[in-house]
Amino acid sequence: MIRHYLDLMPTVKDLMTKNVVTIDANKTVFEAAVLMSEKDIGDLIVMEEYSRWYCY
Repeated sequence: MIRHYLDLMPTVKDLMTKNVVTIDANKTVFEAAVLMSEKDIGDLIVMEEYSRWYCY
């Protein structure tokens, strides 16, 4: 019975964002706010050198 419900649940792949928007960690908060406003989004992936990322 539980297996049946698990089969009906979406996977992470089904829910994940497909077109991720990133910003360089050295940009200002204002630049991040403008980008988020332009893209009509509420989250950004913040990138640093060597592809390190932080989600805020």
